[in-house]
Amino acid sequence: MIDYKLEGSPQLKEFVLSMTKYLKNPKITFKKCSLIMLKDIDKHFKNEEGPDRKWPDLKPLTILRRRKEGKGYKILQDTGTLKNLPSPIISKTGAEVGTNIVYARAHQEGYKPRNLPQRTFIWLSDEAERNIMDIFILDLRHAGDNRQ
Repeated sequence: MIDYKLEGSPQLKEFVLSMTKYLKNPKITFKKCSLIMLKDIDKHFKNEEGPDRKWPDLKPLTILRRRKEGKGYKILQDTGTLKNLPSPIISKTGAEVGTNIVYARAHQEGYKPRNLPQRTFIWLSDEAERNIMDIFILDLRHAGDNRQ
C-alpha cells in the first residue's frame, strides 16, 4: 500500500483527464509519466529541496552522530531507503508515485512530537509537469498519425 503519493497541480490533473480519452494506449503514456515523476523525485533528493525552499539543515547532533557512525551528511539519505523506494502504480486512468515506508509521511510533512522538520520530497516541479504534458501531446500526435 502506498502511504504517501505524489499529485500534480489542478491544471495538470485537468489536462490529463481531458486528454486521456484520446489516447490509443493510455497505460503506455502513464508509464512514461511515472518515469518523469521518479526522475523528478530523485532530483529533489540530489538538490535537497522542497517545492518552496531548500530542506532545513541537519541538526548539529545529527551531524555528530553520523560522523561517529561513519555516515555522510546528505539529508534524508542516511541509508538511501527513502530515496530509492518510491515506486509507480500505473493503470489506464493514471500514474501514481509514492512509498509505503512508514516514516515517509513524517519527513514529508514534518512531525512535531519527534522534532522532525518538514522536508517535502514527493512533489512535481514545474519542469516535470511540462514534460508530462509534452508526453501527452506527443502520444496524441502519434495516435492521430496512426488513424490516417
